[in-house]
This record gives sequence, structure tokens and C-alpha cells, in this order.
Amino acid sequence: MGAMNALGEIADIRTRNCYLVLECLRKKSLTRAEISRETRLSRSTISAIVTHLIDLDLIEETGAVNHGGGRPGIVLRLATERFVLVGAELGRQRTELVLTDLGGTSLGNLQSPGIDGRSAHCVLDELSGAISTLLAERPELTCLGLGLGVPSPIDPSNPGYLDASILPQWIDINIQTGLEQRLGLPVFVDNDANMGAFAEYWWTGHVESVIFVRLSAGVGAGMINSGQIHYGMRGIAGEIGHMSIDPDGPQCVCGQRGCLVKFVGAEALREAVGRIGIRSSGADAFDELAERAKNGDADAQKTQNGLVDNLATGLTSLVNVVAPETIYLSGAITALGDPFLKRLQDTLKERTLFGVGADTQVSWTNHGFLAVPKGACGYVMRALFNNVRRIGHALRESA
Repeated sequence: MGAMNALGEIADIRTRNCYLVLECLRKKSLTRAEISRETRLSRSTISAIVTHLIDLDLIEETGAVNHGGGRPGIVLRLATERFVLVGAELGRQRTELVLTDLGGTSLGNLQSPGIDGRSAHCVLDELSGAISTLLAERPELTCLGLGLGVPSPIDPSNPGYLDASILPQWIDINIQTGLEQRLGLPVFVDNDANMGAFAEYWWTGHVESVIFVRLSAGVGAGMINSGQIHYGMRGIAGEIGHMSIDPDGPQCVCGQRGCLVKFVGAEALREAVGRIGIRSSGADAFDELAERAKNGDADAQKTQNGLVDNLATGLTSLVNVVAPETIYLSGAITALGDPFLKRLQDTLKERTLFGVGADTQVSWTNHGFLAVPKGACGYVMRALFNNVRRIGHALRESA
């Protein structure tokens, strides 16, 4: 038993070291000596890991560099173009899918039906078919896995099951296992807002503390600090849509009054713009609202100011509690543009403690309507970087 434990510990150390090397090369090309300095691993350890990762085709040598004196170093880079990742956002009305390489470059995307009005097994079959269609566009590349963002809290200790109180048709159905059986790929599932936050953390870079606020039918927040998603108990952290901002406000389905979703959720926003005669929907409605406000329409300006006030009330609590570096907003509301963001930023600065609202940057998502599926691709990438043995297994299966 002692020998088996020792072997397990050695394997765990090797896995961790592989992750450190891959994480370095994900950010920039480096020589073996530079990787050794950045990771503080010995050169012999780096040499062994690099050989292993080259054998897996995950990294490659690109040429020599001489920084002055001594033997030239061989530059290593992540072999971003040799593999693909699939990311999907399982929505109520439609599902967005994207195919990327290991550098985050989109190689294709498509839509499939959402989950509303369909049985779980029908959704699994349709989603699997759409993914197979997307992969068929690049048959020469090996797919390492699928990441899936879902409109449900996900318990990280049991990630295959959606919340049956929200999606009763999914009770006792493991979406992760169902897709793995149909596709023969590793599948990773998490909440859609968490996946959106991961897109900003993994692909945008330079931020360690991120909140991603998703404004759609519901209002949710994905929170990342020091590279780790904050799940809370049973994965329900970030359900900010049911944070009451007005105890005398409208009744919510959760039983409270004045929940944030009743003011900035999709239905509330449709009603707000409809009251001033805007009949278009989605981003078009917010384009029209912004244009009318810019041209001096008093009703449009009042509607926009009310939206700033309500959203800032919810975000102020988040900023005071979490103090993130950046809050990214997503949804059709992004069509309101930078003037809206500036007013929101100024309002946060006025309302938050210790000036933290001035230091927290509020931005639109960098990835548009593909934020969640692109985050899901990065999610797969990190999960497999943390377990390169699984990559080796995937390569043997595809051979």
C-alpha cells in the first residue's frame, strides 16, 4: 500500500508540473531555461516534462534564440493549431456552439435548438448531432473535449445533474454522461455565467479577479478569484438575480419582492422599452433606446437612467463584498454602448465603500454572444492541462 501511495504522489507531482509548464507556454513562447526560472523547477525536470509534452504534440520547438553568451536556447510554444475544443451554451431558446483551437481562435460556430419544449433525451441527441456537424468541418484536427455552459446551478461535486427545480425535465438525467456516451469525448459542465467569467479570465488575460454578469431571462454572476471559480454551497453562488433591491418592489417567483431580475432581467427590460414605444427586441431595442437618448428624447433618457440606477444598486453590493478587478456585462444590453458604461461606472464610484468602485473596471464582455461557449472551451483546456494523462488517452482513442 505504501508503494502504491508513493507512485500516486509521484504521478500527482508530474501532473502538476506538466500543468505549470503548459500554463507558462499558454501565455508566451519560452526556452527551457526561461520555463525553469518561471516555474522554479529544475532544468532536468523541465527537460523530462518538455519531452513528454512534445511527444503528445501539445508543444513544439520553433527555433533557437541567443540572449548573449553561452549556448543558444530552443524556443518552445504551445502547438495551438493541432487540436480543437468545442464549447456550447445550452440556452432555453437556442444553443450556441463554437469550435476553437488551443489559442482561442474560432474555427467555426453554429446554432441548434434550445431546451424549452424538448425532452432531455431529444436535446442530448440534437446537441450531439450539432457537435458532430461542427467537428466534421475540421476532420484533420483532434478534438480534446467539450465544455458546456448550462442555465442552472451546478454542484461541482456532482456536475452532471441540472437543478430539477429549474429544469424538471432533467431530473435524474446526467447530461455529462449522456454526452460522453454519444460523442466519445471528455465533457465538462458548469453554470453558464461561470463559463462566461472563465472566458474573460482564460482568454482575455491580465485579470485575476473577475465577475461576469449575465443579463438574460435570468440574472446571474460568475465569479473568479485567483483563477478559481467561486461556487459556494452546492454551486449556487452568483444567483444575484434574486438579490432584493427594493423590498416594496414587484413580487418575484422566488417569493421575495423587488429582486434584481424584476428590474434588469430580459422581461423587465422589454417592458421598460415597450412603455416608451420601442417595439423592436433584443439588441435592436437597445440600439433604438441609445439613439433616442442621444438625440434628447426625455423618455428614453429617463428609461436609461433608471436602468443605470437599478443595475448599479445590484452591482454596488457585489463590489462592496467581492471587490473584483473587473466586472464584465453580457446580453443584449451591450448595444447601449460606452456612454451607458461610463454612467454606470460613475454611479458605482459614488456608491461603493473606500473608493473601490473607482478601481473596479466595468466593461462589456470581450467575446460577444459567444462568451459562454468560448469560456467553455477554455474550461476544457485547463481541465485537460491539469490531467495530461487524459489527453494521452484521448489521442490513443482517436488514433
